This record gives sequence, structure tokens and C-alpha cells, in this order.
Amino acid sequence: TLKNEYAAFGAELEVVHLAELSAQMIREGRLPLKSKLDDSVTYHDPCYLGRHNAVYEEPRAVLAQTVAAELREMPRSRAKSACCKSSVTPATKPQATGPRAMSNTLSELVRNALIGGMLVGFVASYFGVFVVQRRMAFLGSGLAHAAFGGIALGLFANIEPVYIAIPFTIVFAVAIVWVREHSVLVEDTVIGVVVAVAMALGIVFIQLKSNYVDAQTYLFGSVTFIEESDVRMAFAMGCATLVTLPLWGSWAYATFDRNLAQTDRLKVRFHDYALAVAMALAIVVSIKLVGILLISTFLVLPAATARLLSRS
Repeated sequence: TLKNEYAAFGAELEVVHLAELSAQMIREGRLPLKSKLDDSVTYHDPCYLGRHNAVYEEPRAVLAQTVAAELREMPRSRAKSACCKSSVTPATKPQATGPRAMSNTLSELVRNALIGGMLVGFVASYFGVFVVQRRMAFLGSGLAHAAFGGIALGLFANIEPVYIAIPFTIVFAVAIVWVREHSVLVEDTVIGVVVAVAMALGIVFIQLKSNYVDAQTYLFGSVTFIEESDVRMAFAMGCATLVTLPLWGSWAYATFDRNLAQTDRLKVRFHDYALAVAMALAIVVSIKLVGILLISTFLVLPAATARLLSRS
């Protein structure tokens, strides 16, 4: 910023960014590097260093000398890079400054938080009815903790954690239903074993990661700093939830009178698996917004409150 503003005050100074100085010293052999980071790195062009000062190659040159694995580019990079503080701000759109910029940023945060929170509340309360009526409150908490293993695996493999957590959690959800149906163990015992295994795997994957990994966002959630991509994913999950409306009657039938539903030749086991998979998807999508520790609350509280207030 100062590089472009010194001239306005009549000063003629050469301003060199640390990345430019480091790249020059590496080229000249004045900055020897003893080792490289054995990991892939994704570089994001900062607003002022990139778009406003056109410094693109020097940071990449430094990273090329310090990273032994792959140097990845974001879908929008260099002059088309997104704003540092908001991945949803188009690079080609004139950026506001001062109080207006702060107001725009806050409005985006509030909008994303409000829409994301409403979508998560809808999805969680939709499935929460079955969680409460079937006395499966521990299942919601168990699947949330099982998702931690998938998230840790994604962080370890440098893949978007949600993409790994979805199939990971679905596998554990199906395993819980299968073991419950084919063994003498009660559901709470099965869930307890699954939670222990998934959490243990998650801890192992995080410990195996060579560099520091911050998993607190997934443990506690970050509803005020979610991105538009998270809102889109929550919206997609909301639409997928509406698609299950034709199954509502069968799920409710099996929920209130399982034996009668089986006698009536309803595919109760199939619906058990379908409900478990749908819950797994809803939980994984909601984790980044409300966190592993709170998603079970979103599943239980609305339905439990409705149960207390309902006359039927």
C-alpha cells in the first residue's frame, strides 16, 4: 500500500516487499535453505501485494524453493484472486475502503451466518424428530464424533475435509445399523465403540500430520466466519432433505410402531439405513457451521421442545 502512496507525499522511495527480498537473496545464494517442507502448499495472492502491486512471481519463487511437494494454485489466482478477508468478493469488482468496506464485510458475515444457521436449523430439526422419537440422541452425537475421524483424514491427506468426512461418516452410520441388526449388542454400546474408534483414528491422523493443524473450527464451529461455499453446501443439503419427504410417512410408521410396520411388509431395515445415511450427510454438512460438539444439540433440542409442547 505504501509503495503506491509515498509518491502522493512527494517522497521517492524504493519499497521492496519481504517476498521480493527473499526471492532475490535466494537467487543470489545469500539465503541458503537447509531443508524443504515435505508437504503440498496452496498459495493465495494477497489483495495489495497481488492485484494492487502486481507482485505475483516472487512469492511463488520463494515457495518453490521451500516446498518439496506440490505447489497448488487456487481456482482464482493472480489478478483474479479473491479478497483476503472474503473469498466471495469478486476481484474485478471495485473494492470499497474505510467504513464502507467494514460495513460490506459485516453484512456478508451476517448474511452468511443467518442463512447458514437457518438451513442447519431446518435440516437438524427435520431429522431431530426421528432422533427423539426413536431415542437415538446418542446416535447424532456418535456420528458427529465419527465425522471427526474423516475430517482428520482429509486434513492429513491435504484434501477438503468435508469431502472425506461424508463417505467416512456414512460408512460408520451403516456399520452402526448393521451391527445393531446382526448382533446382540444394544445400539448405545455399538455407538460407544464406533465413537472410540473414529476419535482414535482422528487423533492418529492429526498427530501424523507433519505440520500444525488447527481442528478447532470443526470442533466448535464458526458460524460467523462461514464462506459462501459453506452456505451453498448447506442449501444443497436442505434441498436433499426436501427430497426425502416421500419417505416421511414410512419413517414415521416405523418410528411409532416398528412391529406393525414389519407386519405390514414395510421395508423397515431399508428405511433404517436410509435414515442413518441422511443423518450422516446432514451432520457432516453442519459441522463446520456449528461444530462437532454442538450438532447433537441442534438435533435434539427442537424436537424435544416440540414433543413437550405437542398434545399428540
